Parts: sequence; structure tokens; C-alpha cells
Amino acid sequence: PFICLEFEHVDALRDIDEMLALDGYDAVMVGTSDLSCSLNSIGLASSDGVREKVREIARKTRAAGKLFYALSEGWVEQLDGQADLVDGAADLGSFTEAIHAFLDRQSAKETR
Repeated sequence: PFICLEFEHVDALRDIDEMLALDGYDAVMVGTSDLSCSLNSIGLASSDGVREKVREIARKTRAAGKLFYALSEGWVEQLDGQADLVDGAADLGSFTEAIHAFLDRQSAKETR
């Protein structure tokens, strides 16, 4: 199975280093709307404060050797290309398709 951790609240960032050190998951994503609410920026998911936290999570995730999953192309630009997986929609069906496509690409690389 492909397991993805999702950070949605600023309080989770207190323990991010310990969580990223855990085994058993493949990727990390951020619920930017929920994160913005916990930062008192309701409806401002692309505000500077939220963007800074998402960049921090992306940087730490990749440093831990895990994939970072962005919910839209707009976030890829804001993350300076730090996203490994990108989805244009935030629904489970689109997420599942993105994961399958990624796994197919990884499998193709391994068989070469």
C-alpha cells in the first residue's frame, strides 16, 4: 500500500521531525485550507504564513527521504519545484489516480 501522512494543523508541526523519522509511510501532504485556519488565516491558503509553513514541511519531508505531495500546480510554483507528486484536484479519486501513475513510473524505471 501507498501511505501518505497529512498535516492539517499548525500544532502538528511541533512534532514534525519525530513524525518524519517514523517508518511505514511513503509521502506527506498538507491540508492547506485547514492549516490556514489553524494559523488564523481562514480562506487564505496561499498567504505568506501558510506558504512558509508548507515550504518548511516540503523541505523537511524531502530531507527525510520521503515524497512531498502538492494538491495543485500552483503549489508547485510556490514550493520552488519541491513537490514530487502533483494533483490538480483535491479528491480521493484524483489522488488515487496520481498515486497509481507514480507507482507505474517507478516500476518502469526499476525494470529498465
